[in-house]
Amino acid sequence: MGFRKYVLQDYSVNTTFKIRLLLFLFRLSCWVKLGGVMRYLLFFVPPFYRFLSDWLMSIDLPVGTTVGPRLRIFHGYSIVVGKGATIGADCIIRQGVTIGRKIDKDGVPSKDPVISDGVEFGAYSSVIGDVEVGANCRLGVGVSVYENLPPNSIVVAQKYRVIAGS
Repeated sequence: MGFRKYVLQDYSVNTTFKIRLLLFLFRLSCWVKLGGVMRYLLFFVPPFYRFLSDWLMSIDLPVGTTVGPRLRIFHGYSIVVGKGATIGADCIIRQGVTIGRKIDKDGVPSKDPVISDGVEFGAYSSVIGDVEVGANCRLGVGVSVYENLPPNSIVVAQKYRVIAGS
């Protein structure tokens, strides 16, 4: 894949300038981290990306995370993705999503989650631990996933219930 196509692979599916800029800088930072003669001239891009994404936008999408093409982010705020996580092509992430490892009772961190192609995350959903989410799964608002999901699953949270009131 050529440089231009690589850094702009998420542009067409995102509509806001903020997210387009964020994903452009993410892809450019990944390209810089791969090395090469011309890439040394852009040494400042990864730290700038980190400052913009973490400090100003509260989106933790580390350089080096494996992300497929056409990642779409809606309402980009408070998103956390572990560095070892894998996200497939054509995925949708909304605000408050967490994708990362867990620490077992013995203090050993698990492997990072693997997200297949076409997965859609509802707001504040999370995938934690050594979990594989199958292709084209839909996670509803506030869903926490700790086990593998087969392809084409739709997962929703339990209906709320009042436990105290007047």
